[in-house]
Amino acid sequence: MTQAPSPANASTLIHNRRGEYLLHLRDQRPGIWEPGAWSLLGGGREPGDRDLEDTARRELREEAGLVLGRLTPFAVEYATGTDGGTVPIQIFTAEWEGDPDTLPLTEGVMLRWFTPDVMDRLRMSATTLDLVRRHAARPGTPAPGAVSGTGRPDGREPESAVREVWTAYGAHHLRRGTPVEDVARLRWGYAENGPGAEVLGDLSGLRVLDLGSGTGRHAAHLARLGARVDAVEASPTQHERSAAHYGALPGLRLIHADAVTHLSGESEPYDLVCAVHALSYIDPHRLLPALATALRPGGRLVFSVLHTNSAGNPPSEEVRARPQILPLAGGGELTTPMWALTPARWQALLAEHGLVTDAADVLTAPEEDDPLSCTLIQARRPAPVTSRPRTDRPPVAHAPLSVGIILNSPEGVLLGRHRNGTYELPGGSVEPGESLTRTVVRELAEETGITARQDDVVLLGMLMDTVQGVVRMTVAAVVTAWEGQPADQPGEPVGDWRRHPLNALPDGIFVPSAQCLTLWNPGLPIDHPPAHPYPMHSPPAPPREAASPTAVTGEGP
Repeated sequence: MTQAPSPANASTLIHNRRGEYLLHLRDQRPGIWEPGAWSLLGGGREPGDRDLEDTARRELREEAGLVLGRLTPFAVEYATGTDGGTVPIQIFTAEWEGDPDTLPLTEGVMLRWFTPDVMDRLRMSATTLDLVRRHAARPGTPAPGAVSGTGRPDGREPESAVREVWTAYGAHHLRRGTPVEDVARLRWGYAENGPGAEVLGDLSGLRVLDLGSGTGRHAAHLARLGARVDAVEASPTQHERSAAHYGALPGLRLIHADAVTHLSGESEPYDLVCAVHALSYIDPHRLLPALATALRPGGRLVFSVLHTNSAGNPPSEEVRARPQILPLAGGGELTTPMWALTPARWQALLAEHGLVTDAADVLTAPEEDDPLSCTLIQARRPAPVTSRPRTDRPPVAHAPLSVGIILNSPEGVLLGRHRNGTYELPGGSVEPGESLTRTVVRELAEETGITARQDDVVLLGMLMDTVQGVVRMTVAAVVTAWEGQPADQPGEPVGDWRRHPLNALPDGIFVPSAQCLTLWNPGLPIDHPPAHPYPMHSPPAPPREAASPTAVTGEGP
């Protein structure tokens, strides 16, 4: 059986909620596929396309400046190519609610909406007409791509749509040859009024990040003020424009990357992170955790975001994206998701991630009838409160700190015999720099040869008593899992390690060991001097064995 060829072309069937379909009138020229006919937007796969969806998206951007939400595979159709051969085409569907007259069409004659009932009067291929009718006949045709009530295009992250919009925006200006103009001053708002770079203070030698740097104009301005600037831009076409104009500027590093990916990969923190309008296009729940930790303690975050748009729509308390029109030079527009939040909401989000807001100012347009405004927010990562010793001398030693280690098994609890005659739990003093669990593991190995992990140590609590005017502190610990058998170790004062049933404990238990055992199991009849207990964790349940009616005594000191 001969296998059908895989598609190497892609087209998109675009529809709206009114039941209309967007058709493209092709040029009446030689060499054009279906010349002078109404068809779908699309084209052939190119080497840089990752897959056929990538092909479809690229063709939409290149032919009409269209950036859509979700593309859903619908069918594979077969058309006759210019050479007479059969060409398989992957068809995607998408929803769009815009006006085709606003699109910057670069190929063909026009784009128009049509309902299926009038298409038999148009010049179009039978396969395209059949395709539209099949789609229109489907019950409950999905409407993907429009920004939903949650601010997310169905099935896709808003930031994916944002990147595609700004890629199309940059491509539009590359085609037009729009020059990148230097800025004489930093402009946070949409008008010339308002503060400039002076809100950032002296930038000499500071490590600065311009987030969402676009064409790099503001980053270049900061570099000329003496900062070491990283300019991060996710749009490849905007990055291309910045690299062409500022690629050789000293003190400026142009980086094509996703903002969060860049922040997460940087080991050296920034003294200052700034962004002119860019944070409106990044999900704050994704951005702020990475951004907060990328600032050095005491470092600043200064950014401007949309407050009220030109239509007078106010900011929201709800953290979700909404559609926003992005006009194109020379006519046309794109629609992008955007997070337009109130100053109070921004302040609350920053506080959730440990950032303190010092100022949040709304920058309005100078014209009273222009509602367009933005918010300039100045925040910082607080520096930790410092501490210091009183003097350079070490503290006076007056309270030894030791651990008592309980290893219990069905055969009993492990006790050794000190050369002075007392029975003792494994244990010993905490050494400088050690954690208590590390002390337990080390002392257990040194005294008995048994190995354990710190994760298997449960600290029950601290016991504090006084011996001849000296404060003594002992931490009782239970080891829940270990390896090896106890054995006498060279040079250790405690040996003859044995298991002792809880109902047959020996007399003469070392007082701190006795205190640890009764903290672990208060029912044990051990007589010992009192100690002040300070519990840490609940002890693992010891086995319930019949205790001897005769109390076991503890020996000091």
